[in-house]
Formats: sequence, C-alpha cells, structure tokens
Amino acid sequence: MALVADGGLAKKLNELGKERWECFQVVPPAGGQVTTFYFKRPAQSYLNNLPMKDLMHLLPLMGSGGDDGQ
Repeated sequence: MALVADGGLAKKLNELGKERWECFQVVPPAGGQVTTFYFKRPAQSYLNNLPMKDLMHLLPLMGSGGDDGQ
C-alpha cells in the first residue's frame, strides 16, 4: 500500500497506525513528484485469540511432524 503525502499527513499516519499499518519506507520527492510513504501490516496470529482449552486440542497436531517413527 502506498500513500502520497498531503496536508493531513499526521492525522492519516495516526489513523493507519491504529489499523496496525507500519511505515517501512519514505521516498523523498524527485523532480515534479511528491513524497511517497510505503506501508505494511505485520502478520497476525489467531492462536493468541484461542481459549486455552481449544489450544490444547491443537497440541497433538503440532507435535506430530508427520513422522510415525518408522
């Protein structure tokens, strides 16, 4: 996602931050261009939101590795 800077830059950057967007690059203006900001969102793990009882059901699947020992 790229955002071109304008008059409400600080407000827009704060809004994007609340939505978990992180600015990873700022390209300064060259010639007739404007400053461009590049954003990314970190990956979200849904395991953090699972109740412990449900997470316990997943443990046997995580530890199996697909190897039956033969």
